[in-house]
Amino acid sequence: MRERLDAVGIDADGESYGLLYEVEDRDVADLREEVDGLASNFDHYDTHHGTHVESDGDRVVLASIWATPDAAQTASGFLTDIDGVDAGVRGHVAEGSSEESAESDDADDGGHPDSGGGRPPTTDTWADSITAVEDLGRRLAAAGVHEGEAYDPGAYGLLFEADREAAALADDIEGTVENFDHYDTHQGTMVRANHGQTVLVSLWDTEDAAQTASGFLTDVDGVDTGARGRLGDPDEGDAEDGSAAGTDEDEDIRAELAEEGIYAGTPHGEDVYAMVLYSEADREALFGEVTDLRGNFDRYDTHVKTAVYGTEDGEMTAVVSLWETADAAETASEYLADLPGVVRKAGEGDGFGTMGMFYTVKDDYREEFVDTFGVVGEKLETMDGHRETALLVNHEQDTDMFIASRWDSRENAMTFFRSEEFRDTVEWGREVLADTPRHVFLA
Repeated sequence: MRERLDAVGIDADGESYGLLYEVEDRDVADLREEVDGLASNFDHYDTHHGTHVESDGDRVVLASIWATPDAAQTASGFLTDIDGVDAGVRGHVAEGSSEESAESDDADDGGHPDSGGGRPPTTDTWADSITAVEDLGRRLAAAGVHEGEAYDPGAYGLLFEADREAAALADDIEGTVENFDHYDTHQGTMVRANHGQTVLVSLWDTEDAAQTASGFLTDVDGVDTGARGRLGDPDEGDAEDGSAAGTDEDEDIRAELAEEGIYAGTPHGEDVYAMVLYSEADREALFGEVTDLRGNFDRYDTHVKTAVYGTEDGEMTAVVSLWETADAAETASEYLADLPGVVRKAGEGDGFGTMGMFYTVKDDYREEFVDTFGVVGEKLETMDGHRETALLVNHEQDTDMFIASRWDSRENAMTFFRSEEFRDTVEWGREVLADTPRHVFLA
């Protein structure tokens, strides 16, 4: 390697490791311009000693010098994506050191060679600190990175927790991201901050491309351990196991409720999923925490609202978060569960408790609505299979109320909804409600 570099006038430390490619059918000035952009990104890394384009008149060569074989191996994935860069050699620069072929084999769908550029097969090159996981999609969603918005089904993703402030990290990787964007296989690389934790996400078409990118990302200060994995199925999209558990049953319930006239009119077209958690914390303190969390949730289009509700006797307090999809509600639950004093999530345990109704009552009828609920509650206590029903009032708007009920079974609940007493209540509700009741499913 030393003799080859000397022949084209490239000086390199004998302790370094080099890559050398002969480039065909490229204008030297044009190639230099392209390589200079890549080299400027390489310069962010202490292991980079230099990347150069040189010509002796008969041939054009590209040389990249690194402190270690691992660093050179990572760089090779990007260098071999440059037009005209294919066959080459690699090795320690020290005189007398052996060389190996760095010839690019057949490329995969990601445009990166399976073992070209001097890289061993992908399956052997993942760092131990980047763990393969099966739930990467859920982890990304928790960080606000969602399929269909940030990446396509079937993408391969990287997720790192970074010991850095998000803004500083974003500035630090800006050049790296710009370089990644030169590759068709790159779907996106971004920094997110949630509840004091900074995460770095990188999304690619193929595992091989993601593996190459990981070498650069783990060289960034504060980026060390991470997770990786395939995201969904390109043929199935959102139809992953567990993506919306119970949806078919929920649709059956919705249809039956509408048929029974439970909505007191045409049901909302924007029926939503609710995540409800009960807390023993002081209600005012809990409200402060929820207000902060709600500010983060409001960044997502699928968020409808998040609020604190409680019974008027102060014995029960709940945090209710409404979302357009079950997946989004489940993701939100991970953050809601960190709120103070949370003792349980609605729907936990046995029995049937997947329904709730939200009511917005006209101001003049609020007290009458509460009194009527008391009468209905007395009726419920006599019904087979009824466990509990509570009327919870929005901490910020006392005409916004939520009724949650729990039964031994779905059929017990539907028996009540079919009863004459409930029909009478629904008819009365047409006069006192400011809006059509919103039926929700507890995610």
